[in-house]
Amino acid sequence: MCVIPTILGKKGSVENMIGRVRRFIPKGTDLTTVSEVYLQQVENWINNAPLKCLNHLTPNEAMAREVNKYKFNHYRKVLDQSGAFPN
Repeated sequence: MCVIPTILGKKGSVENMIGRVRRFIPKGTDLTTVSEVYLQQVENWINNAPLKCLNHLTPNEAMAREVNKYKFNHYRKVLDQSGAFPN
């Protein structure tokens, strides 16, 4: 059996997230009986709670940082190609 260390390292985070969801929605719950508003509230709580694996950022904060990095790099490339930044 081959063990991939990176997969094992992520298992704890996945199990932790499942535990967070289970605080609000117990295992075996028929999701058709749960209101969409309640599911959105759970989603909001999860996405705004800091996580150790994200250096204590919330998932929303971490995503915003990544999007901003992408935007900066994209616009920098566009400006470089346009000659806005001379070498």
